Amino acid sequence: MPLEIIYNNLIEMNTDAIVNVTNSSEFQLECKQIENCLVGDALITVDSDFVVKNIIHTTAPTGESVSRNDNYLLANCYRNSLELAFLNNLHSVAFPLILADNHKYPIKDVLKIATNEIKDFLLTHEMTVYLVIPDRRISLVDKNIITSIKKYIKERYCFSNTAQLKSIAKLPAHFEENYYETNSNVKEELLVQYESAASLLDTSLPLHNYVANTEESFSQMLLRLIDERNTTDVETYKRANINRRLFSKIRTNVDYNPSKPTALAFAIALELNLEETKDLLAHAGYALSHSYKFDIIVEYFIQQKNYDIYEINEALFAFDQQLLGGN
Repeated sequence: MPLEIIYNNLIEMNTDAIVNVTNSSEFQLECKQIENCLVGDALITVDSDFVVKNIIHTTAPTGESVSRNDNYLLANCYRNSLELAFLNNLHSVAFPLILADNHKYPIKDVLKIATNEIKDFLLTHEMTVYLVIPDRRISLVDKNIITSIKKYIKERYCFSNTAQLKSIAKLPAHFEENYYETNSNVKEELLVQYESAASLLDTSLPLHNYVANTEESFSQMLLRLIDERNTTDVETYKRANINRRLFSKIRTNVDYNPSKPTALAFAIALELNLEETKDLLAHAGYALSHSYKFDIIVEYFIQQKNYDIYEINEALFAFDQQLLGGN
């Protein structure tokens, strides 16, 4: 996918280039041939000691407090580094989340600047960009959003939803919550029945298990929806965090079946409501299920009418789920 957030050590990334954030004095040593190297500038060097030969150096702001000018300079770090990678014909680049370890700069602010700059760049360029997070203790999503998503999951996650288990097992209406909690044999039997029912929603099953005599393939439906919403192919696959190569395969192959994250990415890009999303998924052979946190989190954002795929992926990342998009 064009933009991916991952946990890793930056210097172990197998990309065409990595971005090194350095202080001003070190940067000057690399920039002897350039007059007036400033904060936010970028310079590329080659270092044969690293797995990644191309190192893009940039200097982040180090002000005592966050200011509008600091935000502008931080944005320049990403913008200039990306432009430099493009000018050097590089196809993939890995960034650290710049200033993530500086407590003067809230994580949500530096992440927003990073994703905005990368998103704007990817609208007009084909490149794979990674934001590399070194420590799982770094939380990328606002605590209030995390709490809200957790509540949404708790209310819908099948294994904790006795009402759904009752429905699946066709239990009498007088079946009580405390009976379920205190009778382990009954609970175990319910879970067996639930798992049996949930297997019918196995997302690996082919299209005909869900959709009989469908008139459209996924590819046909997707292209129709793009036309109906008066948008373009490029705008759609960019908003879906999909690269041009994959979209070309979908467009030229009427029977192409995407992965579930790819299908959902297009639903987000086209701002489909929940029922429309389910319909598009069905044409690819999938279904939304409350037995998967991934599905519930995506559903949460659709219900909130938040179709920013980068924000959705940040939340999925926070919950250790697969990201939306595709390569």
